[in-house]
Amino acid sequence: MSKRRLLWILGAVLLVALCIRPVGAKRGDVYSEYRAFTGIVDKIVTHYVDKVDRKKLFEGACRGMLSTLDPHSQFISPDMLKEFNDNTQGEFGGLGIEIDMRGGLLTVITPIKDTPAYRAGVMAGDIIIAIDGETTEGMNLHEAVNKLRGPVGKPVTITVVHEGTHTTDKITITRELIHIPTVEYRMIDKDAGIGYVHLRNFIKDSPEKTKEAIEDLKRQGLKGLVFDLRNNPGGLFPSAVQIADLFLSKGVIVRTRGRNEELVREEKARPETVGNFDLVLLINKGSASASEIVAGAIKDNRRGILVGTQSYGKATVQSLITVDMGEEDGKPIEGALKLTTARYYTPNDISINKKGIAPDFEVDMTREQQIALLRQRRREFLRKQRRGAAKKEPEKKTEEDKTKKDNAGMIPDVDTSTEGKIKLILNNFDRGRLSISEALEKIVSVVSGSDLKIAHTESTAKAVDPQLQRAVDILKVYKMIHAEMKAKASAK
Repeated sequence: MSKRRLLWILGAVLLVALCIRPVGAKRGDVYSEYRAFTGIVDKIVTHYVDKVDRKKLFEGACRGMLSTLDPHSQFISPDMLKEFNDNTQGEFGGLGIEIDMRGGLLTVITPIKDTPAYRAGVMAGDIIIAIDGETTEGMNLHEAVNKLRGPVGKPVTITVVHEGTHTTDKITITRELIHIPTVEYRMIDKDAGIGYVHLRNFIKDSPEKTKEAIEDLKRQGLKGLVFDLRNNPGGLFPSAVQIADLFLSKGVIVRTRGRNEELVREEKARPETVGNFDLVLLINKGSASASEIVAGAIKDNRRGILVGTQSYGKATVQSLITVDMGEEDGKPIEGALKLTTARYYTPNDISINKKGIAPDFEVDMTREQQIALLRQRRREFLRKQRRGAAKKEPEKKTEEDKTKKDNAGMIPDVDTSTEGKIKLILNNFDRGRLSISEALEKIVSVVSGSDLKIAHTESTAKAVDPQLQRAVDILKVYKMIHAEMKAKASAK
């Protein structure tokens, strides 16, 4: 390591010591802290059993400092800065889950649709207790993200406890390049003119994609919209403001307050909107951060009706502050601080941090309903994949196929051979009846000679989404319900 870089690191440590000086501390105390810190560094370098990389030591100290503030502030090393920027653009490598620390537990906010984690059966609310056999106890969010991400094609095994249960489940997932989808939309009741938009995240192009979706639905006769923010973990603050502004012609969208609750800025709606159609928002415990900005703005301005369950409760604003890390081989190096610089408040000046936003109509979903919906969507995804593959490579008709066709309607004998059992397991997996971990466990049992009982029949009835159903029902009598809610609010 060059002298210049070492001096810079020591200078940075001194700067940190100055920044964290307690109020009222004497000047001598700052130097005492600085001497203690450099003494610790010296002892580690001198006495640690292995040779110490000072750069890693310094970055570890920075991560430690930031982790003492809150779960969302973190130090981003130069190696990770590009990856961090890629995430906000909508593409990165990993499993496809949004995670956070809740009560010291590594918790899944939501799996992203059509990603490895989603297909493997990871669900919102799952607690990750181990990654590749290493406990997550005491692990900070930054360390967990680093362990979950890795080379594309390389598997990682997570051990989870599903919400509401006490049993653990080991799930092995192969990392992929994650393309974050932004918007899904369709008309769900053409006769009533009810459209549906599902916004999955808040990235740079989310406002534009949302507007395009709504404009297309308007051309199809949109009269009422279900705007689905369930399991949307948030994202870019400006995107949240712009999307709320699509629906509001006036009023405050959000306020941000800094230290001592001093007002930092106030975002207000502009007159132009995408339309004055009836609006219902769907939220749940996976709706966080930017989702809560939109939900709070819609609720407090009485622009729409909220349906679902209490949202997550993350009302802090993180700013990305770049840090000059010196030079290496003549090239400047930059790291960054993702630092909590403000808290945001809804238009009614309410902080929902660690509380969440309550829906106007609370409609819960049981775990069984969530699993049924997840499996149905996974089946639909697999069918699309198979149809796509079939179009590329049409199947060749064989004598075996002809025999199967001739024997249609006959009840075939159950193949009890090892190969037959494995085919049956894979068939169950393809139909969404088994997760990857369940399928692997059963295949291992077959190969080892265990006698497996696999269900040959399973109900394929359409899964029910009670929250979406309630939203549609409300839209059909929207004006009456909305007027009643406004009257009750005015009477308070």
